[in-house]
Amino acid sequence: MSLVNDEIAIPFGVFTSDRDPVEDIDVLSDEIDGGIVAAEPGHSAATAAAPPLHAGAGRVVMAVAGDDEGSRQSADDLVDRLVTGLARFAGSGLGDGRGRHEHHDPADLAYWAEVDAARGRLATALDIVVCTHHLGAPRRTYVVTVEGPARLLPALRSTAEAAPDAGRRALLTPAGPVTEEPAGSVLLVAAARHAHHTGGRAEVFPGQEWLTVDRPVAEVLDRTAIEQVRGTQGSFAPGAVLRAYGYVRPSYLDGDLVLAVGHDDPLVVTPWEVRYCPPCCGEGP
Repeated sequence: MSLVNDEIAIPFGVFTSDRDPVEDIDVLSDEIDGGIVAAEPGHSAATAAAPPLHAGAGRVVMAVAGDDEGSRQSADDLVDRLVTGLARFAGSGLGDGRGRHEHHDPADLAYWAEVDAARGRLATALDIVVCTHHLGAPRRTYVVTVEGPARLLPALRSTAEAAPDAGRRALLTPAGPVTEEPAGSVLLVAAARHAHHTGGRAEVFPGQEWLTVDRPVAEVLDRTAIEQVRGTQGSFAPGAVLRAYGYVRPSYLDGDLVLAVGHDDPLVVTPWEVRYCPPCCGEGP
């Protein structure tokens, strides 16, 4: 293991079934207690070249970021603002997002599971996926991307423009990018990776609302946008149940939305990432 910008870097193979050690994973650590919270393929100056800049047929990707590199919390705030704006556009009654979450106890897992369920219902209704990325070298930037059908373009534009902390924006359409960002910008890289489903950690996705209780893995694949549930500790039973405790964060990898899971019991698998890790060593919950 090594530290990269105060984050833990471990071999990519640790999180994959084929143990491919070629590429690193950046493991994003919780900025309060240092717990591991997410993982996605490593990015550096050598790997920053994006795929061809286009979105899928009839789909667009909006990428937003703050004026500086930001933080994990700033990315969470951006996700909240974008989701809230899209909810207002859809008339879903999700609420004011940031206002209702801002001071809520992060250890109240039941509350946050309901927030995820509300977001999942919105994602299912609008056919959107919201991802976070942490890219760039030597300075790394948190970028939030939203992929959705082209009919949402006016809503995506107005929502991104209305977010006061979204100082940088890039739009990716089937015709090409629309942005003032320079070529090679991390926003364009993030948008391209999301469009091609080769990178990004999904915060909001269709079917997320079904994952607040135990679900058979087969049902997860059938009812949500997740396309693979990949065991990192060997094979699990064909009839295994996903026990997610209301929190699921898959990542795009090689064209699929993949959820990495571990298991002690081959009949029960759990996501590697958890919502809340209390501090250790007697520092309290």
